[in-house]
Amino acid sequence: MWRVDRGSGLSLDEANVMIRELKTGPFLDGCRGRQNDDVSAFASAIVAFSQIALLGDTLLEAEINPIFVLAEGQGVRVADGVAVLADTSHAG
Repeated sequence: MWRVDRGSGLSLDEANVMIRELKTGPFLDGCRGRQNDDVSAFASAIVAFSQIALLGDTLLEAEINPIFVLAEGQGVRVADGVAVLADTSHAG
């Protein structure tokens, strides 16, 4: 699980470093005859998702799980995602 500070997103370089820190990171480069996975698309998806941190205090929590990294050039797919937002309505 990664945590992104509120008010900032991640850069592509930061996302790539995070991917390489995963225990499963080496498997993204292909193994046992498998082709490489689309690490570039994975990093771009992480960066895009991190941008919701710019919502600041409006965003209470968010997650995507699982994310499927497809073969190189085929992108990523997300099976499920959720965002919990603070109630900003002002009943008066």
